[in-house]
Amino acid sequence: MPSDYIWLYPELQHHIEYHPSIKKWLDNGYQTFPVELIQQIHNDIYQFPILSQDCVDKWQRELTHFRRWRELHDVDVMVPNSMNNYGVILSDLGAEEPFLQLMKEVISPVAMHVYSDVINEPLTKIHPFVVEYGNHSDRDLGFHVDASDITVNLCLGDD
Repeated sequence: MPSDYIWLYPELQHHIEYHPSIKKWLDNGYQTFPVELIQQIHNDIYQFPILSQDCVDKWQRELTHFRRWRELHDVDVMVPNSMNNYGVILSDLGAEEPFLQLMKEVISPVAMHVYSDVINEPLTKIHPFVVEYGNHSDRDLGFHVDASDITVNLCLGDD
């Protein structure tokens, strides 16, 4: 069972390390909204740095470690959604807390700023999961509509 998994970096279950620009914004008490960080790349789609490189590197190693552990112990996990066959729901690993922190501290304030016409109160629910794409896993994700107010994709890969 995923609950038997021993973490390589147990701190990832409780804490997210932010990108220096996000950390500076938080340390300044949200004084000045970091408009220079947020780049609109399409209608209603924005891009900005969230995690530190060290945090991304740790998640990469942790997820590789978890994948090997699953294979070694022949452990099945619930797939994250109906569109992906490879990945894991982070709450099944006991790692929902840092993503709640991320939502409250960063995503919700950003969403209330960039989508102020439709989001006027803090976000409260999350479904954090990891999906895996590659030659021996899912190849892509076709067009779809999520049943969510906000979708946040964090690239934990090399590209």
